[in-house]
Amino acid sequence: VDVQVLRQRLSPLEIAMRFFHAEEYQWLSALSADDQQYYFYRLWSAKEAVLKAAGVGIGASGLKDIVFQSPSKKSREEPLRMDLSTSIDCFHAFQLLEFFWLPDCAFSLVVCGDASQLQTFHWQGKWV
Repeated sequence: VDVQVLRQRLSPLEIAMRFFHAEEYQWLSALSADDQQYYFYRLWSAKEAVLKAAGVGIGASGLKDIVFQSPSKKSREEPLRMDLSTSIDCFHAFQLLEFFWLPDCAFSLVVCGDASQLQTFHWQGKWV
């Protein structure tokens, strides 16, 4: 699991150029400034969640080893998809789930294998 709070002070392209795969940097740089912030944090959260699931850290080139495809821009909540042709093979067994429950947060959960039976509950402040 990884959760990132979106912060406006950050320069996403500078960090993406250093830590993300070149393809991700390219599609991020083609977005508006608002979308750069939004997708940067989603990417960072997704990458950290995958690395945590694999039991490895973000050091060295870890963040560059997991590559996500450019979103189609149909919806901001369209799931990020790992680029299996570019990512390191050991990450292919993982399934990424993103949650959009909290505004201004990127929340990623990674499971090894099939997550179709996974149940999640969203607390809305009262018992139903």
